[in-house]
Amino acid sequence: MIKYRPLGYRESASRLQPAYNQKKEKAYRLAGQSTEDIKIDRSPPSGSRQPTGHIDFRPLVWTSYDAPGSGKPIGWDRLADTARWVRGHLVNGKWGGPGGKLGVWNLVPIPEISNADMSAGHEGTIHPLVRAGRYIWFSIDIVYHKDNESSQIGHASDYPKHITVQYWEATKQGNSWVKGAALGGQSYIIRLPGTDEIKPERRLQ
Repeated sequence: MIKYRPLGYRESASRLQPAYNQKKEKAYRLAGQSTEDIKIDRSPPSGSRQPTGHIDFRPLVWTSYDAPGSGKPIGWDRLADTARWVRGHLVNGKWGGPGGKLGVWNLVPIPEISNADMSAGHEGTIHPLVRAGRYIWFSIDIVYHKDNESSQIGHASDYPKHITVQYWEATKQGNSWVKGAALGGQSYIIRLPGTDEIKPERRLQ
């Protein structure tokens, strides 16, 4: 379970929601883990309607892919059908990163090319490590565009501007996971949608 505060609620009005859907439990057990062993720390960003600004996720474990499915992150429904954008996982869907409605906190709207860059970047490096059974502590920080960056697109802060990842070896000590040797990191710059990529009626909403 993860604890989170819904947008617009008081700080004390936090809620619990499952970190994973049940279909992943079998995959985790086959990997020698249970979903109860997975620890997630997540915090919201400042100045954005998006729910996630930082995630610490440990350990990554190879699972069946959890697609975005019905998960619609903030800003997604503003994009035109012709826009070449996707709902990108912050924590990859094959590492235990959830999709769907319960995993919407793990999804952000990004251009297809940015998603491809991540696939060829840190994800391409981490995939074989996780598949080989190595436990990885994964950290990701998301900085969003500022609303005043565009006079033609309202709520520019719905869209990521910088995504930075870092990852380490992870070891289990008692009931806690501990960071080991640093394995790498990478940063990505994400552009704002163009006005032609936003539905005309949603450009300022």
